[in-house]
Amino acid sequence: MSDAKNRFFAVAKRPLRTESITINGESFIIRELSESDAADLEVKMQSKDGKFDFTRHRRLMVSACLVDEAGKRIIEDPDELKDCPKVVIGQIYDRCLNLSNYSALEVEDLAKKSSEVSG
Repeated sequence: MSDAKNRFFAVAKRPLRTESITINGESFIIRELSESDAADLEVKMQSKDGKFDFTRHRRLMVSACLVDEAGKRIIEDPDELKDCPKVVIGQIYDRCLNLSNYSALEVEDLAKKSSEVSG
């Protein structure tokens, strides 16, 4: 392997970062998305005809990032979150976006692509 490639993977293969988040006095762990997680999330946002359906984005992001102490996802099915208060999901979602370094522009771009589904 070349020196440049070795240096790249020394940086790129660092452990995924985690943060603690407190909601209503309870602490939870969120983990940044891996490249594989991010790609999987974007695929799950696509409708059957391949267009982006942004309506599930918050639930998908939260379920992908919310983990236990061992790093295992605690929510396997994002639809389990559909009846949760938006303010709770929103607090976690905002922190997940920040931790995974999503910019406002990236989220806006995904939201624009989602308008292709309804319009």
